[in-house]
Amino acid sequence: MNRSTLPLIALVLALLGPSVATAGAPSVEVAGDRIELGDLNPTVPRELMHLDVGPSPNPGKATVVSREAIRAALTRAGADSRLADGLPARTQVERTARLITKDELERYVIAEMRRRLPVGVDVRTIVGLRDVSIPNETPEVEVRVPRLRRASTGTIVVKTGKRVWATLTATINLSGQPMTPVLRRDMPRQSVIGDGDLEMKATDYSKLPHRAALRKEELVGKELSQATRAGTTLQRTAVKTPPVIKRGREIMLVATGSGVRVAQRATAKEDGLIGDWIRVQPGSGGRVLRAEVVSANEARITIGGTSP
Repeated sequence: MNRSTLPLIALVLALLGPSVATAGAPSVEVAGDRIELGDLNPTVPRELMHLDVGPSPNPGKATVVSREAIRAALTRAGADSRLADGLPARTQVERTARLITKDELERYVIAEMRRRLPVGVDVRTIVGLRDVSIPNETPEVEVRVPRLRRASTGTIVVKTGKRVWATLTATINLSGQPMTPVLRRDMPRQSVIGDGDLEMKATDYSKLPHRAALRKEELVGKELSQATRAGTTLQRTAVKTPPVIKRGREIMLVATGSGVRVAQRATAKEDGLIGDWIRVQPGSGGRVLRAEVVSANEARITIGGTSP
């Protein structure tokens, strides 16, 4: 072969891509995030089946694993690297995938939006979605729309477990007249909102505040963080879940451990929700303790345990 033709051949191979480089190489499929030795050679000793060789490609994509990469993985594990001798020089590894089509993703987004849209509003069209490949698992689709407008900008996150596979920016076009809950009367700070304190009011899209509370269920039973006037469309950050135990309340402090249960009256030194750890002052005196709130009337400690 003429030495001058070698650069030309290399250029042609580069342009043709990896399909030429892996032509004739055996192909295997994997489903997980990592390639294991058993995926490449199912006849290896059982104790080496799950030996980690390297990362899998993204769903629907492929990569090539060389014999030398397998030999290196065996060496790292303290195994005999000669186990790789009979393997192909290269093996193509393809990651199985589930394709969420643009239309399917749109149905996910519409369903999620309908759960939170105000009464009287629906999704008309969505622009900016595309097909997304994910592992063969059940997807979770998050829709983040911080400010609702007739043409709302949203962030669409497609993930499985904790792994995010796509983050898309879409325009969600809405139709209809928003009806949002507002206060019937002026209410002071720390008031707990009841269903009778709210009425539905037609609201212009442009008047909806950032992170507006759009449904009654977002407000009923919540406590106002500040005094609020009648007719106000509330932000979700303007309310909070009221504590089940308030500072200064007399409660029952229960200590348990090793088959022993001791109860005495105590005073809460701070507010707390169920599951919170708060400071309490035993009625018998002594030092202030930290106890876990288990109900509106009881906090609990474990004898010999530790508190956060």
